[in-house]
Amino acid sequence: MVGDGTRWIIEAPTDALVRAGFRAGVDDNAVRRLDARESALTYPSAFCSDRARWLKAMSYLAVRNLPFQVVLSRVEAIDGEFEPEEVSRVQLYPKIDGAMLTLMREIDQSEAGRLEHLGNRIEDALEIMRREAGTAPPG
Repeated sequence: MVGDGTRWIIEAPTDALVRAGFRAGVDDNAVRRLDARESALTYPSAFCSDRARWLKAMSYLAVRNLPFQVVLSRVEAIDGEFEPEEVSRVQLYPKIDGAMLTLMREIDQSEAGRLEHLGNRIEDALEIMRREAGTAPPG
């Protein structure tokens, strides 16, 4: 059981995320279904406590140009509840669009800047992985 804090979540089509998790050596139970087509791999979680394996699963998707997104979630314990509850959620990849970023800056300049920075770092890292694998999209 993992308590309060930040969660990094990869959301992708189930078949692709199951393969990515398998290739990364993630526990079979780590990939959880969101709906009929999509699943999620969360770090840290009870079945995924190794960030290197989580990153390896993300790189598997990236170098194959498979669709996925990375979400940053904040969870907090609620009295009497077994699982912490999600209190905030923001998509970091694909990048936050300009209109949303502008709104976020009006609410909290420093947090918006931090989230933009994280999104840029993810995008830069994925581009390097794709280039190294020879699968970078043209342009």
